[in-house]
Amino acid sequence: MKIKVVTYSLLILAMVFMVVVKSYGQFDSLSSYSGRKPGIRDRIYLGGSFGLQIGTITVVELSPLVMYRITPRLFSGAGLTYIYYNDTQIQPKYSSNIYGGRFLLNYTVIWNIFLHAEYELLNYQPYSFYPADTKRVNVNSWLVGAGFRQWIGSKSFLSLSVLWNLNETPLSPYTNPIIRIGVGFGL
Repeated sequence: MKIKVVTYSLLILAMVFMVVVKSYGQFDSLSSYSGRKPGIRDRIYLGGSFGLQIGTITVVELSPLVMYRITPRLFSGAGLTYIYYNDTQIQPKYSSNIYGGRFLLNYTVIWNIFLHAEYELLNYQPYSFYPADTKRVNVNSWLVGAGFRQWIGSKSFLSLSVLWNLNETPLSPYTNPIIRIGVGFGL
């Protein structure tokens, strides 16, 4: 398992390095608005991520996000998370609707590489041999890590993040590392 994590981490770092070298100097700046000062609308980005896994374990994730660009390098944001999880390989079969919200900050350190910090609160019904007796629980997660943002034009981007849950517990829905691919579109 550890070899697999190290291999994936090195592969992701190599891809990020290649894209950073290619995109050197393409950092998007809020000062490039034809001589005018950017307004609030210029600083708001809509986006998020989507996940899908189909098989004996089915996972469908929708995570819309609204971000505000405080400075050319600092973003803050808030979003919602919905995950449908269904596992048919265990008995009794397990299914849960997981929902919650998150707040985040990310700061561009150099070129398009950013540091990311996030607080997420999720609510779901944990697996039990006696599902009727199991109550829904709230799970707090503090996620930190780094990522790469590739600008597509002046107002849109794709991002790749590798995050670690600092509060990993047996109830946590994530296993470390957490890899996210996201998108953002300016208004």
